[in-house]
Amino acid sequence: MKRFLLIVITVLLAAALVCCAQPQEPEEELVTEEYAEPVYTAAPEEPPIAVLMNGQTRFNETFVQSVQPQIEAAGYRALVYYSESDTAQVDDMYAAIGEGAKSIAILPADMDNLHQVLDETDLQGIPIVNLMVPINGRVQTLVCPDYAEMGRMAAQAAQEARPEGASVLMVDNVSSSLVAQLKRDGFLAGAEETGTVDLAEAVLVDGTEEQVKERTAQALASNNSINVVFSTEEHFLDGVLAAVSEAGRDVSVIAVGGGSVVLDAVENGSVYASVFASPVELAEIAVGYMISLAGDSKAAVEEFAQVKLETISQRNLAEYRAKDGYADILTPATPMPLPTEEVPQETPKAEDEQQQEGAEDAQDEEQADE
Repeated sequence: MKRFLLIVITVLLAAALVCCAQPQEPEEELVTEEYAEPVYTAAPEEPPIAVLMNGQTRFNETFVQSVQPQIEAAGYRALVYYSESDTAQVDDMYAAIGEGAKSIAILPADMDNLHQVLDETDLQGIPIVNLMVPINGRVQTLVCPDYAEMGRMAAQAAQEARPEGASVLMVDNVSSSLVAQLKRDGFLAGAEETGTVDLAEAVLVDGTEEQVKERTAQALASNNSINVVFSTEEHFLDGVLAAVSEAGRDVSVIAVGGGSVVLDAVENGSVYASVFASPVELAEIAVGYMISLAGDSKAAVEEFAQVKLETISQRNLAEYRAKDGYADILTPATPMPLPTEEVPQETPKAEDEQQQEGAEDAQDEEQADE
């Protein structure tokens, strides 16, 4: 019996060893497929058109607000710089060049300090659209009002303010000597036309409110005949009004500009009238040149484009008050169109020319028949 059990155990052990010895099929490896991370190519940035303004005034802000959507609609991006000084504006010009500006529109802080940077833009073929104040240097086009006409219109307003006779103090900008001279020439021509307006004195100021007030006050104190002050820059007005108020006598003020300070002053009577150009119209005219020259730096453009002037007084103030922000002109000029490639159309011939050609053709046919 024991022998039998031993045999059975031996057989079972042998069977177990055989089973263990059989090769086991390897377990399937779980393979995870690896995908490459997607590479996204950034969309190319729109080429820039640079806009450099001489400070962040309401006029300048309105211009930028008007021109920026049109720049973007044309497939460009607007680089806007509100330069705090003339030296800062030179730095901003170089920054715009570094950004790859295709064209640059600039309202200069100083007309005489841009020679070197304008040489650089000329070397790189970057066209310049000069706004409002003529730059002493190479530009492709100048968009500004007729400053002699501005002076003439101010003389007319002085006559209206003082029909018995106007003795005028003219306060102008030392940083824009050419513009100051044009305004003065126009004023003198207009004064001569009226026969009752006289330029008693002219002072040049650096534009700070303190100096404007000081120089105006000195002139009023030294000449009691002055009964009109022509404040030839919009940002002069606060200083001029402060000096007139302290003088304590009846003096009419003719201003320049159409911002809220000017409109308020016209409404309350502290300013008799203001001659102004519209930043909206300036934008409408200038943007065509900016975009055309950005696309082709040698595009044919006018060397000078004129912005219209209008006079605000209490008679028409309500119409300008209806405008949003800075006053806009009531009768806008036609904006300069963008240049387009048009197929030249044949000029229609006059009826008598057509009849003459028909008779000649008939005569030729008769001769051929003969």
